[in-house]
Amino acid sequence: MTSADYGEKSGANWTDDTKYNVYNLTYDKNGNIKTLNRDGDNDQIDSLSFQYYIGNQLQFVIDTASGTSSFGFYDGNNGNDDFAYDYNGNLIQDKNKGIDFIQYNELNLPEQVILGYDTVFFVYDAIGNKLMKMVSDSGTISEKVSYVNDIVYNKNDSISYLLTSEGRIKQQGGNFIYEYTSVMSIVN
Repeated sequence: MTSADYGEKSGANWTDDTKYNVYNLTYDKNGNIKTLNRDGDNDQIDSLSFQYYIGNQLQFVIDTASGTSSFGFYDGNNGNDDFAYDYNGNLIQDKNKGIDFIQYNELNLPEQVILGYDTVFFVYDAIGNKLMKMVSDSGTISEKVSYVNDIVYNKNDSISYLLTSEGRIKQQGGNFIYEYTSVMSIVN
């Protein structure tokens, strides 16, 4: 893929809209993205260049977008060391997102993510199924999500949503709202 255009359906016809476009997608010999440009609402969102360590690990991203949009990639680090990895290839630091450190368990699943004064904890069972996520805001638990099979519970231990093969079911105001996930594949 070298470009993509956003379109909207109006009646029976599709219109080519300038709300969102992707272009100038280039790749290296390993299939890693080298450049990518995005426009939205007639403004340049991103003009990204990607640099990799030897192999396929992303080292840093530079955004030279000329637009004024607040959307798109946030370049939170002006150096050439945006990302760091452990010996297993797991991301352990992302300076653009303010992730100071990620600790992994024996299954290479994230157990702890440190973002400044906030910490996100994950709990898994022995085969790697996620059981819980807790967010600590300066030492106080501000968010808790529990996972029991396909049922997701919120901090108050009430059902937040149910996962289905088609998407999820949310409870909203005593009613159940079905949210469907559409997966389209393009075959050459």
